[in-house]
Parts: sequence; C-alpha cells; structure tokens
Amino acid sequence: MLIVTAHQRTAMWSPLLRQRVISRIRDGYPQDAEILGATQIGQVVDLGIARAAEHGFVQGDEVEKYVDLMFLFGSYFDEDPLQPWAAHILNDPALTSPWIRITNLEGTAARQLLAMAGPEGEHYRAALVRVRLLPYDELVRARSGDPSVDLQRLLYQLYPEQYRLLSRTGLAALESRAEVVAAQYGMASREGRTVLAALMFLVGSHVDRDPLHPWAAAVLAEPLEPGAKVRALHEAAMARLDRYRLVNRPGSNRP
Repeated sequence: MLIVTAHQRTAMWSPLLRQRVISRIRDGYPQDAEILGATQIGQVVDLGIARAAEHGFVQGDEVEKYVDLMFLFGSYFDEDPLQPWAAHILNDPALTSPWIRITNLEGTAARQLLAMAGPEGEHYRAALVRVRLLPYDELVRARSGDPSVDLQRLLYQLYPEQYRLLSRTGLAALESRAEVVAAQYGMASREGRTVLAALMFLVGSHVDRDPLHPWAAAVLAEPLEPGAKVRALHEAAMARLDRYRLVNRPGSNRP
C-alpha cells in the first residue's frame, strides 16, 4: 500500500492549491486575468497564498476567499490604512478560528463594497470614468493654499462614496504614505504626491509594490526627471484604465 507522508501531502497540495486559486481568478476576474497575463496572475496568487498563510489561512476555501479580497481591495489590503476593518479582524485575539476570521472578513468586505461601489459596482465605475476624463493639469491643479485641503477636495470629486467612508486617520495615513513613496522615487513635488495619492485612493495604498499593478512599479523604477516621472505614471495609469471595459463591468472587478 502506498503511504504518503505529511511532507509529501504538502508538496502535492501546494501546486493543486495554486492551480485552484488561479482557476477561480480566471473565472471571477476575466478582464484582470486577460490583462495581467498568466505569469503575473501566478505571481499575485503566489503572494496571496503566502500572505494568507501568515494569517493562518491554509485551507483551499480560506485561501480562495483571501485572494478574492486582494483583487477587490489590493494585494496588501490587510495593512492598508484605507481598509482598517481588515487589520482589526485579522488581529482580533478573540477570533481564534481561521474560518471565523475569513468569514468575518468576507462579510465585512461585502458590506464595505455595497456602500462604496454600489450594488452593481456603479459608483466605482463612475469614479473610474471621472478619473479618465479629468485632464492631468486639472488633476494636479492647486485648488487652495493648503495641499491637504486640495487633496481632500480632489478625492471627494473623484469618488465621493469611498471618501465618505474614510476616517480622518485614514486620510492622514493616505497623505503620509503618498508623501513617503513620492520622496522614495524622486517625485516629491505636490504633483507627484497628488497623483500617487489618487492612485492609492482608487486601487490601494500599496500600489507602488502591488503585483496587481506592475505598471506602477515599472514607471517608478525608471530614471526619469521628477516632473516627467509624474506624467509618465499618470499616462501609464490612464493606458491601463483604457484596457478595461467600464460599462456593464461586474462590481466585483477592479482595475
């Protein structure tokens, strides 16, 4: 009789789990799968399996649900100050069961999406259309003498439904992270901070290192003059957005 050790079961299960999650992503997020391509999807899933395991999620259903949340809120949603509910649930010592934690995450995420994106994702699609139609010069335009006030007005203009859900702490954390990342990549101007903050607001505070958005990391790594890099980042975001069909797009899909 063939005897399979625990180590062998783990070695066999990992590729099976990876393929299972990839298949789910292809079915649930066909546009993302098509645009990202097989190699990049594999990188996202590998990251998802690893990060899920860090939170104690190792069963197939748990991992699938966790990767779903990555596609909805960004690969690093678990440490995103714009999604504080995620860290609160994941770090709650009272939730000792992985299944209870992932179920709580899923339920809270559903309520968050309903309020933020709308029943059919219509609010999110409208936000993306506003972003696409807003010229670069208008996006980075100074609206007052206070950069923080300017940013708040811009974010509300782009996506009021999400803006209303944010706390002052979350907004401050977003602005702070945009400032840090802008300085890190040599684009610490008001324009650079504004473009980064808008991107983080729409697709996650860690867009600069998120494998769901490899175009962002690629542009940030280019040896460009600061002003040219800001424009290049904006142009790359718009080009990426143009590859998505914004009309009748399922609410669960995010670019």
